[in-house]
Amino acid sequence: LMGIMVVFTFANVSYAFFILKINAIGISVALVPLVYLFYNLVYAALSMPFGMLSDRIGRERVLLGGFFLMTFLLWGFSKATSSWQAWLLFFFYGITSAIIETIPRTLVSDWAGKDRRASTLGLYHTLVGLASLPASILFGAIWHTYNSATAFTYAMFLSAFSFILLLLFKRVPK
Repeated sequence: LMGIMVVFTFANVSYAFFILKINAIGISVALVPLVYLFYNLVYAALSMPFGMLSDRIGRERVLLGGFFLMTFLLWGFSKATSSWQAWLLFFFYGITSAIIETIPRTLVSDWAGKDRRASTLGLYHTLVGLASLPASILFGAIWHTYNSATAFTYAMFLSAFSFILLLLFKRVPK
């Protein structure tokens, strides 16, 4: 699971790139804080309901949904050309974040077992944290070398690959 999350980290674009993109397609710098507030309200409102859903139907299923949504969110950012699309995409970014920022931690904690929970969560955050910097540098380099659409498409394919890996992943019984 941690390996899948490290791969997904390369698809999980820093919010700064989303902000740069919406500014490039017409959201003024003055409106960026409002768009980001909107995103955070959606994220905050849906984190608990998605956690409750994962308690009912399983964390893997909800996380698969998050990877699926992220794949289409990244596709949307690769194609976006107007400010109304930016608002819509940030709405879906909030939904996606409510899943991908919460469920993996719970899943890792569940799989670790009671006696290794803290150290496993520490390892998870270490691996994802170490992958975040090169992931952002690579995404930025692709954007700079080609364009934002290419960078978001690259991340979209990694998100889809993460979805497939998680779909195929079978938990090894303890």
